[in-house]
Amino acid sequence: MVQPAKTNSKILTDAFPQNNDTVLNVKDLSVRFYTRRGIIEALRGISFSMKKEQVLGIVGESGSGKSVLALSILNLVEKPGNILSGEIIFDGVDLLKLSKKKINKIRGRRISMIFSDPMSAFDPTLPVGNQILETIRRHHKGISRKEAREMAIDLFHKVKIPSPIRRLEEYPSMFSGGMIQRAMIADALSSNPELIVADNPTQALDVTIQQQILELLSELKHKQGTTLILITNSLPILARYADEIMVLYAGGILEHGEKNAVFLKPSHPYTRGLIDSTPKVSGKRFRRLKTIRGFTPSRVLTDLQSPKCVFLDRCDIATATCHERQPDPVFIRDTGLHYSKCFLASQMNQMQL
Repeated sequence: MVQPAKTNSKILTDAFPQNNDTVLNVKDLSVRFYTRRGIIEALRGISFSMKKEQVLGIVGESGSGKSVLALSILNLVEKPGNILSGEIIFDGVDLLKLSKKKINKIRGRRISMIFSDPMSAFDPTLPVGNQILETIRRHHKGISRKEAREMAIDLFHKVKIPSPIRRLEEYPSMFSGGMIQRAMIADALSSNPELIVADNPTQALDVTIQQQILELLSELKHKQGTTLILITNSLPILARYADEIMVLYAGGILEHGEKNAVFLKPSHPYTRGLIDSTPKVSGKRFRRLKTIRGFTPSRVLTDLQSPKCVFLDRCDIATATCHERQPDPVFIRDTGLHYSKCFLASQMNQMQL
């Protein structure tokens, strides 16, 4: 079997030790898809950990591996995909080693997922209320249908769906985009999960509805002590709601750190490129937006055999070393966690935005 170019993943797995405050600990996670084009390396050596009530923001271009990572956490990667290696430790248990019966007791009950397309999550032939009641009764054994209905009404109140009794009887097609997203959040919250994975929860919604959904998630996090993984393409969203930022590119982490460290002192040229290409509401009125030249690299495994840095072909500051090998994580000496996979990370950290 063709092997990918190796990086020193032990540096990161050692950086995220398991302790009493840890809710989730992902260690050296790698995922591949076996297709007619060849073997696609979807995730490469992903490692991170999360504490209770923390919000981890994950950002990257389309195809960076964000959604595959979300599915992997719940062990939902299906063929032709395969979780090749790694550990996903939740409450001291590796989810990847659990039987289907045991993992099903955790999915939806202790870990919930909010998908980017809520319409696909609901059966269009059944009222939304019926489907949420089914979820409640599945995760709360012995509860009556009447009690489940009362819980559903209360959940609709929590997520600010007006006229909840009437809404329970309506079909998904009768909900607006923002309302059906709220219904999905209500469904995700029905079991009081300890961890919520939100995969682009505001995709295709207008700005006003986006803010309402995100404020709702933030409010629920504080009230219920929920830990949140927030996946998005929007840096402004993460600037407001995340505690830590993880930057994904071509299936790997290029930079990870506390929010202020990453936004104020980005230490990878890709992160800096994402920040520079984000429209700003202040400063020069007609300033031309910068762009990141080139395209994301092929993820076919045979195309990844070159030892060069994965961002080399789009980088404006590459050195000869970047052509010779992939950089190991470089930890930045600033407040809290902050590392970058760039040979020039320390120098970039000192540059002005």
